[in-house]
Amino acid sequence: MMRRTAAVLLFTIASVPVLTAQDGYRQPPADIAAMLDARPTPSVSLSPDRRWMLVMDRPGMPSIAEVAEPHLKLAGSRINPRTNATASTFGYTGFTLLRIRDRSETPVAVPAGGRLGGPDWSPDGSRFAFTLTEENGVSLHVADTAGQVRRLLGPTLNGTHGSPCQWVDAGRALLCATIPATRDAAPAATAVPTGPVIQETSGKGAPGRTYQDLLSSPEDEALFEHYFQTQYVRVALDGTTTPVGPAGMVVSLSPSPDGEWYL
Repeated sequence: MMRRTAAVLLFTIASVPVLTAQDGYRQPPADIAAMLDARPTPSVSLSPDRRWMLVMDRPGMPSIAEVAEPHLKLAGSRINPRTNATASTFGYTGFTLLRIRDRSETPVAVPAGGRLGGPDWSPDGSRFAFTLTEENGVSLHVADTAGQVRRLLGPTLNGTHGSPCQWVDAGRALLCATIPATRDAAPAATAVPTGPVIQETSGKGAPGRTYQDLLSSPEDEALFEHYFQTQYVRVALDGTTTPVGPAGMVVSLSPSPDGEWYL
């Protein structure tokens, strides 16, 4: 009897790893899967002249690969170090232009294989700019009302502060935050701290907000300085770029109405 019990117990223990390895992700019933995968209601954006409506298709639930993307928590921001942009699964899968006058539709020939961001209409409503989050970064594209798309910048945009581009010069160019060309490789994680973590207090009780994702070590500070370093450039519609000021820890850049000054 003891031998039989031991044999059954040994067989049960030996079977556990096999059963666990074959388990994987469980699939819901077909009705629930169809509901979760249903196409959401598109978002829309009207052109400034009210002649065009941009219909923006949204995906359903994010994929496991998107949810598993790496992210860093730095100074209240959560960024994807692979794309140098905010760690978000929100975006669009396609654009369609609808002309208000006759309700005719024109599909926009957006690039495949990425997540669309934006868009941002030019002041005259003749075109709009949008971003494409690719495998190794965020690129800049411009589409006209005929649905034709041109790529203005490769995956060099710095999207850590959110939307990296805005129209300037009455729609003749875009002002974009980019990754400095002189930026070195990201600081490597250290197994041994380079110094102590020092925190100060006044010794008195005082109300204070709870802030998330604060910088908590010299390593966090180095990562923050690396990913948030920005070089602003003026991007003409032919793709020509002109640096605007030096690279640095610049959160935002606001142009004056006449385009002569930046704040």
